Amino acid sequence: MFFVALCLALVTIEYRRAGARFRSALAAAGVAQGLSAGEAAREAWRHDAAFLAERAAGQSAAGDDARRG
Repeated sequence: MFFVALCLALVTIEYRRAGARFRSALAAAGVAQGLSAGEAAREAWRHDAAFLAERAAGQSAAGDDARRG
């Protein structure tokens, strides 16, 4: 049981780190396109939330691409 809890904790930590890297990359792209840092950060959070909502609904872009190919 301890091993399962440890694995779930590690997966959660890595998931959060991946989300942070995703938002950071989106914000950097937004700044490169001329947005202010605040606007880019808000836009990154908005995109991340939309991605998570689609993923929860089972409609991730990667899954759609895999079904088409």
